[in-house]
Amino acid sequence: MDGPPLFLDVDMELKKKSEDLSLSEAERKMAREEFETQERKARKRSLGNIRFIGELYNLQLLTLNIMHDCVYKLLISKSDEESLERLCKLITTVGSQFDKETNVVLTNRKEGNISKINMEKKYPAVEPIQFYFDMMHEIIEKRAITSRVRFLMQDVIDLKKASWKKRREEAGPKKIDQIHEDMKKEELFQSLNNQNTMSMPKQRDRFGTSGLIQQTRLCAIVSNQIWPENLYLWRYKWLLRARDVKKGIVP
Repeated sequence: MDGPPLFLDVDMELKKKSEDLSLSEAERKMAREEFETQERKARKRSLGNIRFIGELYNLQLLTLNIMHDCVYKLLISKSDEESLERLCKLITTVGSQFDKETNVVLTNRKEGNISKINMEKKYPAVEPIQFYFDMMHEIIEKRAITSRVRFLMQDVIDLKKASWKKRREEAGPKKIDQIHEDMKKEELFQSLNNQNTMSMPKQRDRFGTSGLIQQTRLCAIVSNQIWPENLYLWRYKWLLRARDVKKGIVP
């Protein structure tokens, strides 16, 4: 599970050129930039593969034992930042289900619902989740890795403390029905916008009452049918503005 190093996908000759003092500064800079570009692409592919493995587990196409084996092999490379970054991506992807399923297996073993023979046969690599997080704490405290990777590991630790509730969901590929729904919303918005442009009475001025009423109606329709959370406050402000203009409070 350690996986091939990122540098297999990177032209190491570029790195050598970037450090070759016999070359001009411009040539070294060009080689360095190309090397860094290849390295970023390789890292992105590597993390994408790790996330794919995690999603296979979430779909129950990979076993719990395989996941524990993956996590352990990535974690024992304590100074290999590439492996530790992969570890963070994997645990972030499988965290909740991985934690839950592990606790179920260990509870069943403790209560005698799984025999020792079956445990060793089916779950030989399964360890308490805290075992891995203690190792992560140890790596962070030793400060033998860069700040960036330490922060990634700390984020994973914080994620577990928050019961695996992410502060913001990662954007993933949309499903077909989501794409169709987005298309319908866009068509509705364009239709409403066109109707508003065609039917809106000529405004008295920038903040004319009639213009505000039309804008408020459009905003209310859109907010109710498309983005109620995002536009609710906007709609409310427009309504207050229209009321104030109508009463003459605002010129």
